[in-house]
Amino acid sequence: MKNLITRLPAVLLAAVFALSFITTANAASQPPPEMEAWLKAAKLGPYDKDENWKEIVAKAKAEGEVVVYTSSGRIAKLVKPFAKIHPEIKVTVHDLGSVKSVEKTIREQNANIFNADIVTTGNSGQVIYEMLNKNRLVNYVPHHYRDRIPKENQDPLLIRVNEAMVFLYNREAYPDAPPVKNVWELTEPKFKGRVGMKNPLSSGSTLMGVMTLMQRPDVMAAAYERYAGKPIKLSEGVPDAGHEFWARMLANDLGKV
Repeated sequence: MKNLITRLPAVLLAAVFALSFITTANAASQPPPEMEAWLKAAKLGPYDKDENWKEIVAKAKAEGEVVVYTSSGRIAKLVKPFAKIHPEIKVTVHDLGSVKSVEKTIREQNANIFNADIVTTGNSGQVIYEMLNKNRLVNYVPHHYRDRIPKENQDPLLIRVNEAMVFLYNREAYPDAPPVKNVWELTEPKFKGRVGMKNPLSSGSTLMGVMTLMQRPDVMAAAYERYAGKPIKLSEGVPDAGHEFWARMLANDLGKV
């Protein structure tokens, strides 16, 4: 089992990514002395000034493996092309999903196991607050891409993908056009029990999608008024239109798949 310090070569090849809906976060706490020494040796974090790729590749070849925890099956497609360029370096991909990528990393580090070199996942809120801000990972932006990536997509974590929340429908049942023109239509009785989504407790991307609508109450209220032709009337105890939408969806037997 490799400890934190001996992960240096592969970590120098790693990038830590997040699919992000949240772009603000509290600052991370000061790293403990062991991690501070590791950051300095690895030339990461505040010490990420220059990159010597001949040295990086040589050390990665000496170590022989890069381990990736990911929520995207697309990462596995990089294994064979990477092997053609660097046959001496094995790429091991664990396709865990957004929640399990975070849980596995935290659980292993609590057991003093530092296995992952790259964590690329959604669920940015949890990644930022429970991992980045607790010094469980380090943001890395490849130097040769820094002038090509918008600054707002580099901090606090590098954003690899901006993800959209999309409502899908059965085109065999509705061949001519989508069944709705406004999301509030999904709260009507005719769609009772006919709408489903991934469980937000097991899918970080779904959770962030739900939270995105809840964080835009003015937009949701305006959408309702366009649909109903009148201002929305909130249910008792519901603070705004964003929360009201999901309250009505749950009341309409929203399913979790």
